[in-house]
Parts: sequence; C-alpha cells; structure tokens
Amino acid sequence: MLMPCWLVLLAAQQPAQQPLLPQPIARVDVRPAAYALKVGDTLRLNAAAYDSAGKPVDGAVFAWFTSGGFFEGRVDSTGLVSAGATGTLNVSAVARIPGRQIKPTIGMARITVLPLPAAKVVIASKPTRMLVGTSLVLAAEPYAANDDRRYDPVAWKSTRPTVVDVNPFGRLSARSPGQATVSVSSGTATDRWTITVVPNTVTRVALAPGDAAVRTGDVVRFAFTATDAAHRPVSDARPEWSVAPVGGGYAAVDDEGAFVANEAGSYRVVAALGSRTAEAFVRVAPRNITRPSTIVGRLPLKLPAAELWLHPDGKHAYISTIGDRIYAVDIADPSRPAITDSVVVDARIVNDVMTTEDGKFGVMTREGASTRKNGIVILSFEDPAHPKPMSPAACTAPTCIAATCT
Repeated sequence: MLMPCWLVLLAAQQPAQQPLLPQPIARVDVRPAAYALKVGDTLRLNAAAYDSAGKPVDGAVFAWFTSGGFFEGRVDSTGLVSAGATGTLNVSAVARIPGRQIKPTIGMARITVLPLPAAKVVIASKPTRMLVGTSLVLAAEPYAANDDRRYDPVAWKSTRPTVVDVNPFGRLSARSPGQATVSVSSGTATDRWTITVVPNTVTRVALAPGDAAVRTGDVVRFAFTATDAAHRPVSDARPEWSVAPVGGGYAAVDDEGAFVANEAGSYRVVAALGSRTAEAFVRVAPRNITRPSTIVGRLPLKLPAAELWLHPDGKHAYISTIGDRIYAVDIADPSRPAITDSVVVDARIVNDVMTTEDGKFGVMTREGASTRKNGIVILSFEDPAHPKPMSPAACTAPTCIAATCT
C-alpha cells in the first residue's frame, strides 16, 4: 500500500537525529465528523488528539488536507472548510507534536456539498405565436443562483387550457384563437410568458432539399415552408421535427431543421405542423477518412508519453508524459526529431499541453503534486523550441528557473 505524498512529506520534516519514541497519539477526532453544506457556505472543523487511555494530548498541532475532489471545496490551515461545488469532500486532520519524531495520526471528516436551490428556469426558445391545431415540445432547465445546472422536476401550467394546453412534459397544444399565459416552475423559481394563438390558414407544407446524399458528420440544414391557399407564406408556422432510420442507424435533427448522422444508412426526416407533414430522405455514406500511416522517425523518451500537440508553425511539437514534464521537440525534419527543451513541474502526470492559435502562449495541466495543488501552468511559446512558464506565480513548485520549473 502506497503512503500518500503528504504523509511522506510530514515524515521527512521530522528531525532524523531523534530516536523514535512510543506513539503518544492513539486517535484524532474531527468534529463534526459528517456534515452537509450548501455551495458557498463555510464550516469550522475542530480536531482533538487523544492517547490510548482516552486522555487529551497536550501540545498536538494539526495539518489539514482535502481529498476526493478539487472543485468541491478546500480547507485552510485552521480547519475552515469552504464549499465550492456539488459533491463530496474528505477532510483530514493530521496530528503531530512539534519537536518529537512520531508517526502522524489522522482523523477524518466527510463533507457533503449540496447544490443551491433553483433560482431560475431557462427555456431555449419560447414561442409567442402559434397556429390553431399545432403543437410544440419545450425543454425547461432549472439553474441555481451560481448557474449550476439543477435536475429538479419542473411543473407546467396554462392560464387558459382551452386556448393553449400544456402537459407535464412541456408539450404545448394550440386549441383555439386567443391568448394564454404559460408558466413553468421549479421550487420557487418560475418563468412565464404569453402566447397568442391565431387561425391556421396553412394548406401546404414542404421541405427543402427534398432528398440529400451526404457522409457521416455532414450537416444538412432543411428549410420548412408553409403557405396558404393563395400560396402566400404563413410566418407563424413552426413545425415539430423528427428523424427515424430506414433500417438501422443513428441521426439527430434539431428544432431548426439541422440534420446530422453518426452512422451510415438511410434516414427519414419529418416536419409536422398539426395534421400536415412534410418529409425528406437522406442517404448517408461512411466518411472513409482513414488512410495508412508511415513511421518516418523515432524519438526515445525517459518517461512514458501521454499526448502530442503540434505548434502552429509545423516545425515544433510538445509531448506530455505520465510523469513530471513536457518535452519540446524539433520536428522540422520528421525523420530526425530532437528534444530541444523541457518544462518540469511538481506532478506525477501531465495530462495535456496545447498552444493558442497564434502559437505564442499555451497551457499544460498537471495532477499528483506533492503539495496537492494541481491545475494548470501558463506557458510562453514565443520561442517554440524553449517554452517557459509565464511567471513564478504560475509555477507552484519551490523554484522556477528559465524554461524549467522544478
């Protein structure tokens, strides 16, 4: 079983010349041991050390750490917990006695971070006019005051169901001419608006293009038209879109008629306006973008490689590692790649590295730091062969020298 990095560091900080004494601390109690906070709230934890007889240990000091998530919250050196995002935060209090070489003893508390209640309900597109006999399905999403997405149930209501009826799933049905106010609520959050229902004069509907042939991933934007008996466009016509495979396959169409298929096959796209429908068919072929690759050069590395990012100049590349660094590589001659520099950080894994579009700046992400301070390091790529941390503030390790952060 591997010892956590912070325990290793605590042990390393003890004076090596002192003999190991009997363990004076048998347990550490953290109070409260379990608690629930809302996002943005704080809680003061208290720790106490006891010996094997259950008596308090005088002179014990505590170091506080968190685990289980980075965004969920943090704890400061005094045991003050600040809740950041929904989730679970495990807080550890590590006890030691200054000046004595003892085994660190740990107490734990489990903090559950609860979301804030719904403060608003967002509807992507709210119709203000509908034709008699037509229907639409709306999606409502509750959000907390800090813009965290909520997943509470929503309730729909219409002030005049004989004009606009709405079911529990957000399906609006225009019944007769007139006006009605539709509302949707989640907890105490409510949104409402007025819909005017007008007579339906549509006699013909159509889709363009009628048929299409594309490849997987291509987008087909269908245009829906509705006209009356005099062939004049009816502007308030808003159809319901659907798509189904002819056989097997998967595709989607949005509320604006944009179609895209993930799998090859034939698909039927339907736009329905009340009892009238228009349809189109799309034949989708495989994209077939694969091509053979050829190895033209090799580059031995001391650490396992993770990801590769090409600089916009096409002459340099950067390799992240399952380790503490990224490599800068000269690929002007692909058959002879050469390491030109590296950026070393306090980490066990460097997940990603990428540059901005102009190639002047970039970022690398890291985790597994000995200080438990993970995150990103901002880099300058003005010299593509020698990336550098932007400033010592961006490098949380003890020293930051030139292009190497150690």
